[in-house]
Amino acid sequence: MGWRRVGTAQLSIYLKAREGLWELLAWAPCTSVERSITLQSSTMSCGPVCTNLGLKPGQRLTVKGKIAPNAKSFVMNLGKDATLLGLHFNPRFDAHGDVNTIVCNSKKVEEWGAEHRETVFPFQKGGTAEITFGVNQNDVTVHLPGHQFTFPNRLNLSVFDYFDTQGDFTLQSLSWE
Repeated sequence: MGWRRVGTAQLSIYLKAREGLWELLAWAPCTSVERSITLQSSTMSCGPVCTNLGLKPGQRLTVKGKIAPNAKSFVMNLGKDATLLGLHFNPRFDAHGDVNTIVCNSKKVEEWGAEHRETVFPFQKGGTAEITFGVNQNDVTVHLPGHQFTFPNRLNLSVFDYFDTQGDFTLQSLSWE
C-alpha cells in the first residue's frame, strides 16, 4: 500500500501500512516542527490507536469515517493514554439499553465517571460521519452535523496525546489544527 496524505493548512499527515501497523509522519509547515506519531491496528472490534498527538487547548481534531450498515455502537476515546480518557464518546444505535443516544464519559485507570447522554443523534447506519473535537482548557467541544455540545475536562488534562476508535466504525481520515 502506498502513502496517503491527510491534512490541513497547519498540519499534514502521511499514512502508510506496514506489517499490521499504520505509520504516520506529521509536521506543522509554519514551524517546521516534526513529530512521529504511531497509529496501530488493534485486535477484535478495536480500530486504530494513535499516540503522541499533542493536542492542546485551542486545537481541534477532526475524524471522518464510515459507520457499518448493521452498527450497534462505536467509540472514540481521547485522553492521555488508554488508562486516562478525558472523553469516551460512544454513539449507540441500539446497545447497553440505549437507542439512538450518544453516551460520553471519562475514565481514570479503571474508574469511570458519571455518564452524560445526548439525545440529538445525527448518525445513520451505513452512513459517513464527521466529528470534530475542540480541546479547551476546561472542556472538549464535540461538533456534530447540526449540533454541538461540551463535555468537561474532568481529569484536567493539559494535553491530549491519545486517540482510538472501536466498534462499528471504519476510520478514513484524521486531521487537526
